[in-house]
Amino acid sequence: MYLKRIELSGFKSFADRVELEFGPGITAIVGPNGSGKSNISDAIRWVLGEQSAKLLRGSRMEDVIFVGSDGRRPLGMAEVTLTLDNSDGALPFDFHELAISRRVFRSGEGEYFINKVPCRLKDIVELFAGTGVGREGYSIIEQGRIDSILSLKAEDRRAIFEEASGISKYKLRKQEALKRLESVKGNLLRVQDILNELYRQLGPLAEKARNAERYRVYASELRDLEVKLYSSDFILNRDELDRLRSLREERALESEKLRAQRQELACKLDKLNAGLAECNLRRDIHEESLSETLSRIERCKSEADLARQRLESGREQADQISVSIETDRRRLDSLHDELLKIQKRLETLRQRRDELTRMLSEKEEEDEEIREKVRGDREAEERAKADVIELLSSIADTKNRLAAMASLDEANSRRLARLRLEAEQLGGELKRVVGDIEARGALVAERRARIASISQAIAALKTGLEQSSGKMRQLAQKRDKLVELLHTKNSHIKALSDLENAHAGYSRGARAVLDAAGKGLIAGVLGVVASIIDVPGRYVTAIEVALGRGAENIVTRSHKDAEAAVEFLKRTGSGRATFLPLDMLRPPNLNDIRRDLLGADGVLGLASDLISYDPVYRKAIEYLLGRIVVTTNLEAGIRLSRAMASAIRIVTLDGDMIHPGGAITGGSQVEKALPGLVARRTEIEAARREVEDIKLELSRVDDALDQVRRGYDSLNRELAGLEAELKRREVELSAGEAELRQLTGDKLKIERQLEAILADERELEATMSDHAGQRAELEARLSRLAEENRDLERAVSEMSEQQRRLEARREALSAEITDIKVELAALRQEESSLLESRSRLEHDASDLAEVISAKTQEVSRLRAREEGLKDILRKNTDAIRELEARRDELGKALDDLKRERREMASEVSSLQAGMQSLQDRLAQVMEELHKVEVDEARLSVAMEQLGERLRIDYGLVGDAIPVIRLDPGERDAILERLRHLRGAIEGLGPVSLDAIEEYASVSSRYESLRAQYDDLVSALDSVDKLMGMVEDAAGRQFLKVFGAIKDEFARIFSELFGGGYADLVMQDAGNPLETGIDVVAQPPGKRLQSISLLSGGEKALTAIAVIFAILKVRPSPFCVLDEIDAALDEVNIGRFVELLRKFARDCQFIVVTHRRGTMEAANILYGVTMEKSGISKLISLSLEDKAS
Repeated sequence: MYLKRIELSGFKSFADRVELEFGPGITAIVGPNGSGKSNISDAIRWVLGEQSAKLLRGSRMEDVIFVGSDGRRPLGMAEVTLTLDNSDGALPFDFHELAISRRVFRSGEGEYFINKVPCRLKDIVELFAGTGVGREGYSIIEQGRIDSILSLKAEDRRAIFEEASGISKYKLRKQEALKRLESVKGNLLRVQDILNELYRQLGPLAEKARNAERYRVYASELRDLEVKLYSSDFILNRDELDRLRSLREERALESEKLRAQRQELACKLDKLNAGLAECNLRRDIHEESLSETLSRIERCKSEADLARQRLESGREQADQISVSIETDRRRLDSLHDELLKIQKRLETLRQRRDELTRMLSEKEEEDEEIREKVRGDREAEERAKADVIELLSSIADTKNRLAAMASLDEANSRRLARLRLEAEQLGGELKRVVGDIEARGALVAERRARIASISQAIAALKTGLEQSSGKMRQLAQKRDKLVELLHTKNSHIKALSDLENAHAGYSRGARAVLDAAGKGLIAGVLGVVASIIDVPGRYVTAIEVALGRGAENIVTRSHKDAEAAVEFLKRTGSGRATFLPLDMLRPPNLNDIRRDLLGADGVLGLASDLISYDPVYRKAIEYLLGRIVVTTNLEAGIRLSRAMASAIRIVTLDGDMIHPGGAITGGSQVEKALPGLVARRTEIEAARREVEDIKLELSRVDDALDQVRRGYDSLNRELAGLEAELKRREVELSAGEAELRQLTGDKLKIERQLEAILADERELEATMSDHAGQRAELEARLSRLAEENRDLERAVSEMSEQQRRLEARREALSAEITDIKVELAALRQEESSLLESRSRLEHDASDLAEVISAKTQEVSRLRAREEGLKDILRKNTDAIRELEARRDELGKALDDLKRERREMASEVSSLQAGMQSLQDRLAQVMEELHKVEVDEARLSVAMEQLGERLRIDYGLVGDAIPVIRLDPGERDAILERLRHLRGAIEGLGPVSLDAIEEYASVSSRYESLRAQYDDLVSALDSVDKLMGMVEDAAGRQFLKVFGAIKDEFARIFSELFGGGYADLVMQDAGNPLETGIDVVAQPPGKRLQSISLLSGGEKALTAIAVIFAILKVRPSPFCVLDEIDAALDEVNIGRFVELLRKFARDCQFIVVTHRRGTMEAANILYGVTMEKSGISKLISLSLEDKAS
C-alpha cells in the first residue's frame, strides 16, 4: 500500500482544485516561507481524522476553509481526498484503490467518505488503526511532533509507540467497550431491582400454590383410591361368593365323571401314536424328491432367461447401430459443405489485411515525427523548471537562514537565563529528595513486617472456620432429618387419631351407638372394649385375635342402658351391636384351669392378666379374656391344650388360635387397609412417645448448632477485620514502595539534568558569538535570486503552451493508429479461428468415415449370433415343461400327507392335554369342597360391611358400584398411598386454590427476567475475561515491538551521530500499557545529560533516530516529514539524506523541506509558490525523467 495522490479544493491557501501525484520513493515539496507548502501535510493529517484545530494551526475547524484574498471571495467548503493504492490488500477492502475524503462547511458540518460512500469518523480511525497511518500515528511528523517525542513528559511519547506496536486499535475498541459495559451494568441494576421485588412475592405465593396444588391432587387421588379399593374388595368378594356356591354343588358328580374320561382317553392315545409314526416316514420320502425336482426347474429357467436376454439385447443393439450409421453419413456430408464455406472466407480476409497494413505504416511514420518534436521541447521545458525550482530553493534557504539566525539568537539569550535559574532550583530539589528517600525506606520495612504477622493470623483463622463450617453442616443435616421425621410422626398420629375419633373400623351399629352417646342421645355408655384397655406392643396381635369382634363390644353401666341402646338401633335401623352391661356380667369360672401349667415353657399367661385397664371394667375384661391363654407359638399352645384336655381357648403371639375342643385356626395374616382397633390405640401411644423423644433430641441439636454458629460468626468477623487490615497494609506498602521508586528515579533524573544544564550553558555562550557577520551577505543574495526567478517562470509558461498543441495532435493520431491495429487484430483473430475450424472439420470427417465402417461390421456379427441363442431357448423350454408336471404331482401327494399328519398330531396333543387336566382337576376337587362352607360364611360378613361403607361414604349402591379387580401388588400400593395422602392433606393446613394461577403468572415473569439477567451477567463476565486476555496479549505485543524499536534506535542513533549511546526506557516495566517512556541520548564526546539540554540539531537527529527506528520495525505505508531537517547543518543533512534513501526502498516518503541536500535525494519535486496574495500555486518536476 502507498499514497497515490491527494486532491485539495478550498483547503487553506489552495483555493483552486489541486492534485498531487505520488509514486514510490521520495517526493519533495519546496517553496518559500508562507507559500502554503505545509498546508499539504496539514491536509493529509486532516483527512485522516484530525479533530484538533490547534494542531492544524487554527482556532476553529472552519479555519481550514479558504478565507479569500484580494480579488477572490471566500469559499463555503473545503474538501481533501486521499487516494491509496491497496493492490496488496493491506486494508480490509476489496478495492485496488481506496479514496478517503473529508469535507467541512462554513456551518461547521462535516462529512467523511470512503470511495465516495458516506461513513463515520470512527470508520476511518479504525480502518487505519495499527498501520502507523492516522492522526495519532507516525506517518506524519512535523517540527511540533519532534518536540513531543523529546518533551519532558514521558506520557506524551506513548501514542507513537502504541501505534507502532499495533495496540492503538485495541485501545480505541476498549474505550468503546467500557462505555457500553457501563450502560449494560446500569440496565442490570434496574432489572435486579425488579427481580428482587418479584422474588419477595414468589416465596409466599409459591408456598400457597404448592399447598393448593397438593391439596387438589391429594383430595382427588384420595377419593379415587378409596373408591377403587373398596369397590375392588366388594366385587372380588361377590365373585368369590358366587363361585363357592356353584362349586359346592358341582364337585361330587365331577370326580366320577373325570375317572371315566381318563380311561377312555388313554386307549385313544395309543392308537394315534402308532399312525403318526408311519405318516412321518412317508412325508420325508416325498419332500426329498420334490426338493430335487425344484432345483432342476430353477437351473433350466436361469439358462432360458439368460438366452432370451442375450437374444433381445443383440437385436436392439443391431437396430441402434443401423440408425447411427445413417446419422453419421448425413453428418459427413454436412462437414464437406462447411469446409467449402471456410475456404472462401479466408481469401476475403487476406485481401483486407494487406490494405490495413499499408495504412498503419503511413500513420506510424507521422506519429514518430511528432514524438521527436515533443521530446525536444519537453527537455527544454524541464531544464527551465529545474532552474525555477533551484532558484526557489535558494530563495527559501536564504530567507530561512536569515530568520533562523535572528530567532536563534533571541531564543539562546532567553534559554541561557532560564538554564541558570533551573540549575539553582534543581540543587535545592536534590537535597530534599535525598532526605525523603531515607525516611520512606524505614517506613516500607516496618510495613512489610506487619503484613507478615497479619498473614499468619489469617491462615490460623481460616483453618478454624473450615472446622466450624464442617460441624455446622453435620448438625444442620441431622436437624433436617429430625424435622422430617417429626413431621412424619405427627402426620401419622393425626391420621390415626382421626380414624379413632371417626370410629373407623367399627361396625355400623357400634358407630351409631357411639355417635349417639357422644351427642347425649344415649346414657350409660362407657366405651368400646378397644378403648378401655392398654396393650403392650408385644401382645397386640394376640389380644386382637382373642377379642375378635369383641373389641368393638360396648361397655354400659347397666343392662337398662344396654336395652336403651338396642332400642335405639332398632328404631333408627342402624344395625346391630353387642353390649357388656357391668351389672349383669359374671366373670368366667376359672376353677378348671390348672394354674401350675400357666408357668410352663412358652406359656405367657391369661390374656386378661397381660393388659392394663381400669378396675371398673374388670368384669368385662375377664368376661372376654379371662379364659384365653397366650403362648409364644403354636407348638407351646398345642402342648398346653393337650395338658388341659382342650378345655380353654389359646392364642399365640403370631395370632394362631386353638379352640376349645382342639380346632386350630392359623396361617399368614392378611394386611388390613386400616390398623386393628386394639393395635390402633397402641400405635398412637407409641408414636406420641417417639414424638417426645424426637423433640428432645431436636432441642439438643438446635442448642449445639447455635453454639457452633456463634463461634463461626465470631471467627468470620475477626477474619474480615484482619483481611481488611491486610488489604489496607498492602495498599500502604505498595504506595510506599512506589513512592520510594519514584524518589530514587527523581534523584537520578535531577542529577542528570544538572549535568546537562551546565554543558548547555557553555555551548550557548559559544554559539551566540558566531552569528553577527553573516546577515548582510545573505540579504544581498536574496534580492538577486528573486529577479532571476521571475524571468524563468515566464519562459516556462510559453514552453508549456507549445507542448499542449503538439500533444493534442499526437493524441488524435494515436487514436487512428489504435483503430487500425484493433481491426487488424480482429482480422488476424478471425483468420486464425477459420484455419483452426478447417483443420478440425477435416479431422472430424476422417474419423466419421472410420466409425461408419466399424459399425457396419458390428451389425453383421450380431445377426450371426442370434440363431445359436434361439436353439438354446427351445431346449430349456421343453425341459421346464416336463419338470413342472413332475413337481405338481409330488406337491399334491406331499400336501395330502402333511394334512393327515397335522390332524393326527392335533388329536394326540388334545388328548394329552385333556388327560393332564382331568388328573389335576380330580386332585383338587375334594380339597376345594372342604373349604367352601368356611369361606362362604366369611365372605358374606365382609360383603355386608363393604356395601354399607360404599353407600354411606360414597353414595354407591348395587349396580352403581364400579367393577374393579386389583392384584395383591396393586392393593398394597394403594394402601400405602392412602396412608401417605391422609397425612399429607392434614399437614397442608388452610388452602387457597386461587394461589396456583397467581403464582404461575408471577413465576413466568420472574423466570423470563431472570434468564435475561443471567445472560447479561454471563456476557459481562465473558467480556471482562476477554478484555483481560486481550490486555495481556496487547502488553506482550507492546513489549515485543518496543524491544525491537529500542535496539533499532540505539543502532540508528549511533549511525547518525557517528557513535554515542542512546536508549528507550519504560518508567514502569510492570505496566507496559500505561507506562511513560524516557528517551536517553548521549552524543559522542559528551556526558549523559537531559534531552532538554541537547542542541537543536542534536534534538532533531535524536527524534529522527526514534522515528526511523519505528519505521524499521513497523514500516508505515507512507511517511510525511514536514521540515524536520530545518535544524540540521550540512554534515547532518548528508547523514539524514543517506538514511532517508535507505528507508525509501520499503517506505514512501513525502518531505516538505528547504534544504538542497534533501531536495537532491527526491525522485519527484513539487514547488509551491504564491503568485497572488493568499493563493498557493503548484508546479512539479520528475527528477527521474530529468536524469534520463
